[in-house]
Amino acid sequence: MRFKVKIIGLIAMVGLFVLYRSIEKLDIYTSTDSYCINCHVHTSADHSWELSSHYSTDSIKRTACVDCHLPPKKSIDYWPQKIKAGTRDLYSYYFKDHFKINWAEKSEIENAVRFTPKESCINCHENLFPFSLSDKGEKAHLYYRRNENELHCINCHIGVGHGQHRAIYGQNTSLLKKTRLDSMALFTEANKITGFKNFKEQIPGSDVSFDMIAIPAGEFEKAIYHNNKFNSKPLVRKKIQLSPFFMAKVELTWDAYLVFLRDVESEGREQTQALDSLETDVISGATPPWGDPAQGWGMGQRPAISMTWQAANTYCKWLSKKTGKTYRLPTEAEWEYACRANSDLQDNWTDEEMANRIIFRDNSKGKTHLPEGMKANAFGLVNMLGNVKEFCSDWYADNPFENDSFVVNPEGPETGVERVIKGGSYRSEKKDMRVDYRENTQHDNWLKTDPQMPKSIWWYSDCRDVGFRLVCEWDGDKEKQ
Repeated sequence: MRFKVKIIGLIAMVGLFVLYRSIEKLDIYTSTDSYCINCHVHTSADHSWELSSHYSTDSIKRTACVDCHLPPKKSIDYWPQKIKAGTRDLYSYYFKDHFKINWAEKSEIENAVRFTPKESCINCHENLFPFSLSDKGEKAHLYYRRNENELHCINCHIGVGHGQHRAIYGQNTSLLKKTRLDSMALFTEANKITGFKNFKEQIPGSDVSFDMIAIPAGEFEKAIYHNNKFNSKPLVRKKIQLSPFFMAKVELTWDAYLVFLRDVESEGREQTQALDSLETDVISGATPPWGDPAQGWGMGQRPAISMTWQAANTYCKWLSKKTGKTYRLPTEAEWEYACRANSDLQDNWTDEEMANRIIFRDNSKGKTHLPEGMKANAFGLVNMLGNVKEFCSDWYADNPFENDSFVVNPEGPETGVERVIKGGSYRSEKKDMRVDYRENTQHDNWLKTDPQMPKSIWWYSDCRDVGFRLVCEWDGDKEKQ
């Protein structure tokens, strides 16, 4: 009997040893980069990895897929996460249409943090304060230490695993450098307004121009809903009356914004030196952004993004001085009136009609689009809904009109903390593509991962879908402006 027990025990031990070695061999085999790439449905994952600093390392060992996308082997979560990841990838490989997956959206920071355990970063980069760390890097890592529960390593270092090896990880001073232009092609003066009609503005000293649309006086009924719950009774309905004004046909482009940046370039102005008054004679220039504010999508005629409300407001003051007109951000009421354009908007639009007018999550492929080919509204304005959210001049309040029954040219509350933004963006869902959908800026949250100290008042580090559209005031008493 004892002999049988010993034999069974020996067989069990051998079986366990074989099982252990088999699992170990299986783990090694399924942890190779070639195995991951063999069935990974993300078609450019291997190529972007080969361009990254995790591929071209300073040591003889490259950072492998499992080093970043699974917890360390010593972690209790290693095997559960490996099984989960393998099952997910195999299912996607055999049952999903790879070409319909929005890879740009999947690569955004909100999704990337789900597939990159922070403990894996720390496992390789245990010392956050090496002797080679710059002063700015030290300040950034100190900020991370104080906010570890809210931040992930890839909030700042998202490009190190899949991205350009020479990507910008610092102040992008090249963005502010002046470029030589053919003086014969430069505008010497702004266009004159000769009547209340559409006109083309041209920025003196540049070759940039843009269309301004005449928006006639009128009125509309504005409804305010609690937390954008449109199936409930509105908090208030108000008749809004507006005077005529001009509004830019498209959202401000990078071409137009770069003229401003390079004209007033600044290499380190402190927050306390910011412009805060129309009477100030000197326009306070923006400091360089951290990294690429265009997210690698290109600039040109794409809408400018990543700037703060302060920066957008300063641009309007700068352009006013350049052109001799009064440019500013639209009020919320002006924006909504211009977006409505005396029509029913998208209530009766087909899916095809909506796709021809609005850039949103379903058709954006995770990035902003050029305005070309998009259908304008009845006033002639393009991308009022979608593409990028747009700053308004108003302070945000849940119910800004609760004490008024009929409002003429409202400018919003006198004070506040955040500003109104309208229109939705390329990241917004279809249900949020409504003219009465209201949002507000989140200034502090949008600067969480800015490694600069003090934090920039000119560039958001954590907001990449807000821009702005210009309004030019019309003085009907003047024959020319």
